[in-house]
Amino acid sequence: QITALMGAHSVGSMHREFSGFSGDWDLTRTSLDGGYWIELIGNPPDFFLQDVNNEDIPGVPNQRQWLGILNPTSTVTMLNTDIALVRNVDDMENGITCSFSGPNSCSHDTPFMPHVRRFLADSRAFLFEFRDVFNLLIDHGHSKPGGCPFGQVCTFGFEPEGSFTTESLPVAPPTPFPPPSSGTFPVTTPGDGQATLAVDKSCYSPGETIVASFEDISGTGVWIGIFPAGIVSDLQELPPFESDELKEWIFTCGFPNCHTWLSVGGVQLSTERLTPGDYTAVISGDGGSTVGQAATSFRFGSC
Repeated sequence: QITALMGAHSVGSMHREFSGFSGDWDLTRTSLDGGYWIELIGNPPDFFLQDVNNEDIPGVPNQRQWLGILNPTSTVTMLNTDIALVRNVDDMENGITCSFSGPNSCSHDTPFMPHVRRFLADSRAFLFEFRDVFNLLIDHGHSKPGGCPFGQVCTFGFEPEGSFTTESLPVAPPTPFPPPSSGTFPVTTPGDGQATLAVDKSCYSPGETIVASFEDISGTGVWIGIFPAGIVSDLQELPPFESDELKEWIFTCGFPNCHTWLSVGGVQLSTERLTPGDYTAVISGDGGSTVGQAATSFRFGSC
């Protein structure tokens, strides 16, 4: 639960005037996606400790944060709480004596690491688990338990006040995608070595977000696009990227500018530009070519 909630750092930025920290956790601060996990363990930069001087802001203390340089124009920033998901940093109160990488790297053996790896590999699982635990906090509030055993990662059971459990709360499985009807693209079985694309629902209502997941995708510059049904008749010849029929799209990395391309993952797509009807979601070929890799179908409106 804690690991899933930390994924909220995929959204937003840090501002010195509010917290003393500065920077973005990932490259898409306006989108809740898998970028946070990519920066932590998918393709992390060599994070190093940076002192933040806030003496020019009354009432704001100086801080220390972890800075990662992606390229000459892009950086990401993590806090101790972020790094602690994937590194066993030494006594934070008295200074950190190990580094993120290199011969003096902090141990990778953390109780959160298995969940971070799972969320990196399956963005859809992250989005569903984040939704469920966030709803729990909204519905029930949060009261920190005071007796969590040393070495345990305690979850919040929302039982009698002060109680806790070391068992994870059950997560509702995603809505299964139904068998395709006539004229739609078939749904292949994930894990069979063939490129696959799936969406979390068979029908969406206005205002809902499409969560698309993919496996065994190859190449770079690969995008996921949404076309009205009937526009895509053959995966070997997708409409050009500039086509007016392309209603929505996003790179498979989830960013407008990507430095990492994953073969497995998930993204979110807006339904704002869709009108009621049937649609086909497709994944382009390597380099964004019009020779597609996978497709699936869904309906918008009239659910």
